[in-house]
Amino acid sequence: MAPPEALRHETARSRAIAHFAAYWLFLLFILAAVFTPRYTRHFYRQTAAVREPLLRNELLENVFLPDAMSAEQVYLALERLLVPHAFQDRYYAGLVPASVDAGGRYGRGRVFSRDDKTLKYRPRYTSLSLLALGRVRLRQLRVRARDASCRVPGFLDAFYATHAGANATARCFARYSAPAQDAGDVVLRDPAGGDPIVLEYRDYSDGRGWASPFSKVAYGPGGQVWDLRAGARAAREDLRRLRRAGFLDNATRALFADMSWYNPNVDMFTHLTLAFEFLPAGKVRPSAIGDSAPLLHDARALEGRRPYAPRDRAAVLLEFCLYAISFWYLVRVTEDVTDYASLKAYFAVGWNVADVASVACFVAALVLRIVTLLKTMTGHVNAFGEDVAADQHADLGRASFDTYVRLRLTFQYYRYGRNFLAAGILVNFVKAFKFLSVSRQLSQFTRTIYRVAAEMLNVLLILAIVLAGFAIAFHVLLGHAIARYRTFPDAATTLLLVVFGDFDLEEIIRFAPLLGVALMLAYVVIMTFILLTMLLKIVDVSYGEVLDGLADGGGDDLARDLRLALYRVAYDAYWTVQIRCTLCRARGAPAGPARPPGAHAQKPSGAGPRPPGPSAPPGSDVPCDQAASDGRSDLRRALAKREAHLRKRSRAFDPDAERRLLVDHFIREGRDVSEGDVEASDVDDQFAKVLGQQAALAELSGKFAGVS
Repeated sequence: MAPPEALRHETARSRAIAHFAAYWLFLLFILAAVFTPRYTRHFYRQTAAVREPLLRNELLENVFLPDAMSAEQVYLALERLLVPHAFQDRYYAGLVPASVDAGGRYGRGRVFSRDDKTLKYRPRYTSLSLLALGRVRLRQLRVRARDASCRVPGFLDAFYATHAGANATARCFARYSAPAQDAGDVVLRDPAGGDPIVLEYRDYSDGRGWASPFSKVAYGPGGQVWDLRAGARAAREDLRRLRRAGFLDNATRALFADMSWYNPNVDMFTHLTLAFEFLPAGKVRPSAIGDSAPLLHDARALEGRRPYAPRDRAAVLLEFCLYAISFWYLVRVTEDVTDYASLKAYFAVGWNVADVASVACFVAALVLRIVTLLKTMTGHVNAFGEDVAADQHADLGRASFDTYVRLRLTFQYYRYGRNFLAAGILVNFVKAFKFLSVSRQLSQFTRTIYRVAAEMLNVLLILAIVLAGFAIAFHVLLGHAIARYRTFPDAATTLLLVVFGDFDLEEIIRFAPLLGVALMLAYVVIMTFILLTMLLKIVDVSYGEVLDGLADGGGDDLARDLRLALYRVAYDAYWTVQIRCTLCRARGAPAGPARPPGAHAQKPSGAGPRPPGPSAPPGSDVPCDQAASDGRSDLRRALAKREAHLRKRSRAFDPDAERRLLVDHFIREGRDVSEGDVEASDVDDQFAKVLGQQAALAELSGKFAGVS
């Protein structure tokens, strides 16, 4: 396998292009790991099957869930939307779910009536296919009354004296915060029956807290908890009791309703949280947060359970191979750090920061994925307690569906892992621009960014000043009336979207017909027609300079370079194997008598050509790492093996070129190269190259001196 002439002169470039090709193969590997699993197509569909009926069905005429604005409508949303949607008594073909018949068909072995009491638990279905898991958990977050009474206007003193008793004061409730949260049990009493309702406080219910994207309030993971009984009729009765007892009052700051489902058709779980925020200003803000995850997919695919195919097992192995590659790259990164003077110098290079970020994201994704898998196999998914006599979904384990199924924390771990995986994939695709620099034509983007970065900082600073000034002005002017400007971050985000044409001028005219329109027109003119034009001009000039530099330097043939790079990879791989095999055979040969320096080995009389193959007989106990005593270095033995290989195939053998390639290979492998392996011509060539560079620098210095 003789190297082409081009490999002897473009070794560094061919290696860089080989890294370019290998990295794109790695990106293809990432795509295969992401899109090979079949469950990815079901994520949105199953979540929508749970969320959309709640969002699109009316709770009153022309009033939907996002329009709920009072405690009365919150009760209606739970009673008329969530409970009927979560607990349905009918499955496919209108049959009540029952046991499996002799033919293995669900729901046809026996048809149960609605009043049948033989089942300890009757499975409930949502959207005709999702098995409702357990109860609905209501979790209320309350705040304590302030120690100081409210100071109301004087004309309201008579009101409090009349309706709240003499010398009564107003009670004020703060916005939600951890110090202000009421951490005690709440006892309510149903006026209809007089039975007490005890809302037990728990520091932790299920999963981490929730940060509202609307109010920017971070709600804690605990609160007063009440689980509705399973079944539509029983759940409605519990809601009516809570309603009569005054479950929601002025101290309520948030109400969460959590429930989980399982879809046997696609082997996927879904968790839904309905959140109702009761803000101190009187606003009620509903939110529906749903997520789906194949919590049992990895374990079942690796076990080969039906209906999982080899493709599903390959998908799991591909993803874990991706994590293994990230660990290998972590080792490489730690070795690269030692090449820099300090850790600060290492992180001063942007591509090194991208490497560390990529490895960190994949490692975090793997850790969270393992935690999710362990929690799934040891948690509520496979470890329930109640004996369900007629439940056809026995593969879920012994399930106690008459309690709340805690899956929210498991979903959060799974989603965090997916988020880190997404970030790692994005960083790796951004890193592709680093390897595009091997081609002058493909490196136009990175070259332009490098040129324009310094000049863009000044323009971006001006943009930030203009944006901040207008955001504050719009917040002060319209924050009381338009939700997009209610806070400074919201106003700044809205003005950024205005640059792309996303703004509602009619809404501004409705509340500020003069000053609002004037501010918006001034912002559009300054931001769009002046500053963005400046920014685009800077990019345009820098890109033109890059194109001029590429035209002066000549083009490159990327296809030819890629072929040479692949040839270089094959050449290096081939000779790595050949050299190691040769050294293994040489070191495994039995040691002969020592010869004085300069003596030549005597060939035994009558001995013919030496047969190919290892020197040591098969089954020899001589280890491969023993040193041979034939007087030659490892490189010389490898060179002799190379010569014999080419002579046998009637190919030309250039000893100088082959020796130089082997010297270069040994140095890259970190192996010893003796002084006798390097010829004087190599030193002369390097010396002549250095002299030529110095002469060129001297000539260039003379020209500069003449100009000055």
